[in-house]
Amino acid sequence: MFKRIFFALLIVFMLVFFGEKTNALENKKNVVLKINGETFRFKTNSETIKEFFIEQNIEYDKNDCINHELSDELSSDNLIEIKKKFNKKISIDGIEKEILVQYDDAVSSIIEKLNKKYNKNFVCKFNINTKIQDIRALRLLSKQLKNIEREEIIDFNLKINYTNKMVLGEEKIIQDGVVGKKVICEEILLLTNKEVGKKVVSQKIVVQPRDKIILKGTHKKKYSGEYKQAFVMNATAYTAGYESTGKKPGDVAYGITSTGSKVCFGTVAVDPSFIKLGSKLYVEGYGSAIASDTGGAIKGNKIDLYYDRLADAKKFGRRELVVYLLD
Repeated sequence: MFKRIFFALLIVFMLVFFGEKTNALENKKNVVLKINGETFRFKTNSETIKEFFIEQNIEYDKNDCINHELSDELSSDNLIEIKKKFNKKISIDGIEKEILVQYDDAVSSIIEKLNKKYNKNFVCKFNINTKIQDIRALRLLSKQLKNIEREEIIDFNLKINYTNKMVLGEEKIIQDGVVGKKVICEEILLLTNKEVGKKVVSQKIVVQPRDKIILKGTHKKKYSGEYKQAFVMNATAYTAGYESTGKKPGDVAYGITSTGSKVCFGTVAVDPSFIKLGSKLYVEGYGSAIASDTGGAIKGNKIDLYYDRLADAKKFGRRELVVYLLD
């Protein structure tokens, strides 16, 4: 009888004990914990997150980022995420420093914080969206853009014009060249105060250049002697007679030049402002001559050649020829 009562009580005790145990297991909460992206799963009877951390000996620091308050109640299927911070060595303008970062910090967020801290604009060789945990060594360089202005000379162009009014080999400057000037604005790229690149952002011409113009002769010369200067001149011919001078034999100053000499072959009339009176000349197709006369129609590069006979003067007509100044 006693044995039956004992076994009955034992069975009741076991049913109660294991029933409570089963209920305790059934009442445990499922908790998912992520630490720096790594996932862990737990069952717990803890009421709060803080109790759960104590129960599971989970270490955390005040700098760590937790997605809940420690006093928050736990419920089934809770997701707790801890992003732990750590010291990362980086190079800032060549100086090694340690900064506190999270494992999933992007380079962009680190640069943004350091820009504010140092009042600079840092850059690096990595994609700024790269996670810091994926970078072994981070090297930051301070970037500066500086605009400078400089002046630059603009060379003038040389233009050459050709004329048969001048002897081949002769040349004359018609217009002097003038160099121009422009102001160039450049943007200089500096990394850690060292220039690494530049580009032109604007240009402005402040002085326009002016071409230099040279006139070169193409008229082939036939005189091989020495001379000081050569001119391509418009030549006519005259005599001492009435047809050329309006004077007749017996008239005062008939056959006398403006310089007072008697006309003869080799006498030529010139414009004294172009060729000085008394100059020795050589005239192509005519020969040696002296500039000893003038004429009302003889201006500039015109020359009048004396002939004894009217027929010869008429035959000469008008020609363009080279006159060489010998002295």
